Order: sequence, then structure tokens, then C-alpha cells
Amino acid sequence: MKIGLALGVIAISVSSGFSQSLPKDSLTWRDCVALALRNNPDLASSRYALEASQSAYSRTRNGLAPKLALDHGYRVPATTSNGSNWQTRASINVNLWDKTDRADIATSKTLVSQAEAGQREASTQVRYDLRKAFTQLLFVRKNIDVSQRIVAMRQDEAQLVTLRYNSGRESKGSMLRAKAQLLQAQADLSQSFRDMRIAQQALNRQLGLDTPSDFQAKDSLEPSPPGEPPKDGQTLIENRPDVLVERSVMRTAEANLDIARSDYWPTLSAGYTQFLDGYTELQNSWNVVLSYPLFGQGPTNTRYAILAAKSNLEKAKQDLRAVREQALVDLETAWSGYASSFDQSKVQAALLEAARQRNDEANIRYNSGLMTYDNWEIIASERISLEREAIQAQANVLVAEAAWQKSLGLPLAE
Repeated sequence: MKIGLALGVIAISVSSGFSQSLPKDSLTWRDCVALALRNNPDLASSRYALEASQSAYSRTRNGLAPKLALDHGYRVPATTSNGSNWQTRASINVNLWDKTDRADIATSKTLVSQAEAGQREASTQVRYDLRKAFTQLLFVRKNIDVSQRIVAMRQDEAQLVTLRYNSGRESKGSMLRAKAQLLQAQADLSQSFRDMRIAQQALNRQLGLDTPSDFQAKDSLEPSPPGEPPKDGQTLIENRPDVLVERSVMRTAEANLDIARSDYWPTLSAGYTQFLDGYTELQNSWNVVLSYPLFGQGPTNTRYAILAAKSNLEKAKQDLRAVREQALVDLETAWSGYASSFDQSKVQAALLEAARQRNDEANIRYNSGLMTYDNWEIIASERISLEREAIQAQANVLVAEAAWQKSLGLPLAE
């Protein structure tokens, strides 16, 4: 009896001590999405990258605007002169035709599209990582509840076996094993709380919180059935971020080819200058310049630049093709994993229901002396294993659903 009472005191103190350490604050999935949209560093980085590309695009468009300049200076006279050497000048120049400038603008525009696709890619990845971290914290909390029930279950078993041992109806080895199993249940409960700290840190990382916070995940997050397998994969993958990025890269390569070809075209510009020599001589001039490079940056250089740009374009096309083909594989793999996890969760739930029923029946038979300790222990251990496996199966479904949504390219806000 002393051993049984001691085991009971240990189990009660451990269980109550851990229950007091549970955080009280909780976050729903919508709360986490709102926090991540504001604070996640990966999303912030992609936003700044998009802003930088938009600024670069505006800068290249500015190249088409007229160039207006004002200057005032002093020139050193070559000979002695009674006149003033000060000169004030105002000039304006306009590029009437420069294909390179227009090709640069087209390239910058494709880089904006590339940055937009990169932002969507970052959002899709953050959505998956956040969903996974939130699910982990949610089910760690459920695992703590299960671990606490297992501790109570092992405590009752240890007390019962100890009573039977003291009355001479059970072996000492069975009594010692029951005691060890209670210690194992307590150790598993301790590990569950350590897992919760890890899960909280992982979720903090995705939320972008500078100061780590202790909280629980509060949501049901019931997964929806996977439905039928994807029939039109080609359409589904067109909005995937990786496909969008590679398509933008291909368009950038096309724009770079236009830049290389633009050197075959001459440039035409016009300008007007008005200047004041000294203080009295106001003069003006007009100029129209047609320029075409012949050597150095001429046709030979342009030819090789075009060949290189064509090769880069073909490479980009093949890269886009490879990404699309891999996206189709990812789509099928993600759906298959989702469907398998969903089915397996139902199997685990049925097995757990059966294990609980068998365990209840075995308890009655063991108390009545109709079952040996070894057989009783096998049924009890199977039930405990299935309690944990059922929780893990539910978590696997949510993670698989998140992977399926990632394969579709869903961003965080959706």
C-alpha cells in the first residue's frame, strides 16, 4: 500500500505542476494570419524587393523625358581679352528615337512582374510554414491532454497491480513494470511540455514577433475532404508562384534580346541651347544628332550580344518548361499525400475506438482475475500507442492539406 500511495502522490504532483504552467493566452488561425501579414520578415523582404523594382522601372521611364540643364561657369581665356569670361547656359535635349531606352523600359517592367511573382512565392511559402507551425502547436496542446490522461491511467494501473502484489496475487516483476510505466508516462508528459516550447518558438518565428510570447493555438482547423484528383493540372499550375517567376524570367530574357538588337538601330536626338557670354551677348543654337556606332560597339559587337541573348532566352524557355513539369508532379504528389493522410486519420480513429473498448473490457477481466497481467498490459499499451498515433494522424492531415494548398499557389491572405 505504501508503494501505491507513493506512486499516486508522484503522479498527482507531476500532473498538477504541469497544468499550472500552461499559457492562458490563445491565438486563432485568423489572428496568426493578421500578425504574419504585418510582421513576417520574409513577406517584408519581398515587399521591399517589389518596391525597389517599381522604383527602377520609374527611373528607366524617366529616360524618355526631355533633359533640361542650367549651368554657369568661368572659362580661362587663351589670350588677353577685355570681354567677360563668364558664361550662363540653358539647354534642353530630347531623344527622338533610341530603341535601347525603350528596350530598357521593357526589361524593367518584366523585373517588376518578376518581383510580384517573388512576393506571391514568399506569401505562399509563409502560408505553408505558418499553417504547419500553428498545427504543431495546436496538436502539442492536445498531446499534453492525452499525456495527462495516460499518466492518470498508468497511475491507476500501478496502484491496482501494487494492491494485487501485496495480496499475493501478482508478481513483483509486474509491480515493478507498472511502476516503470508510470515513470515513462510522466517523462512523456514532461517532453510534451518541452515540445510546446519548441512549437511556440517556431510559431513566433513565422509571426515575426521580436519578443517571444507564450500562447496556445485555439482553433478546430477541421480539414475538408480532398475530393477528386486534379483533372486540369495545366490550368491549376499557371498561378503557382514558381511558374510565374520563371515566366517573368523568360520575358526578361526576351527584353534583353530586344536590348541587344537595339544596337543595330541609330539614335536620333534634338536639342536647343541658349547661352549668355559675359553680360550682353545672348545667343542660341539648335542641333539634331543622328548617331550610329561603326566600331567598338558596332555591328560585330551587336551580333555576338544577340547570339548570347538568344541562348539565354532558349535557356529560360527550357527552365520554364522544367518548372511546369515539376509543378505537375508536385500537384499530384500533394493531392495524393493529402488524400492518403485523410484516409489514414479515419483508420486511426476507428482503431483507437476499438482499442479503448478492448481496454475497458480487459480492465474488467483483469480485476476479476480472468486475464493475466501480460495480456492485460499488451492491450493497455496498444491503447496508449493508438491515443498518440490518432493525434499525429489528425495533425498529418492538416499539414498535408497545407502542402496541397501550397502546390496550388495560395498566398497567405487567401
